[in-house]
Amino acid sequence: MGCVIQVTKSLFTASYLCLKKLPIMKNIKELLQDPKATILDVRSPMEYQSGHIEGAVNIPVDEIAYRIDELKALTPPFILYCRSGARSSMAAHYMMQAGFTEVYNAGGLADMRILTM
Repeated sequence: MGCVIQVTKSLFTASYLCLKKLPIMKNIKELLQDPKATILDVRSPMEYQSGHIEGAVNIPVDEIAYRIDELKALTPPFILYCRSGARSSMAAHYMMQAGFTEVYNAGGLADMRILTM
């Protein structure tokens, strides 16, 4: 079942809508407590090296399509972030197109730092 990311104004809530148009709301803080969750930093390796969320896997947005097998080896839910939220939104879209369903755009690094406090 394909889903589409829905951007919300609250930085603590992400949602996605499945094709049946049934909204499924998830609290990002709650998702971050899941020991199986995968945090993806989709910024460049240089940005990642300058500071990132502990435990985050760095897969730049422009490499998502080439690293699908690597992503399939990771466990959902997938919580994505970048600098501002734009690249993580694009990466989430690519992942959804590749068949991933539990994909959440958590926004930018500053947002994630607040969420992981």
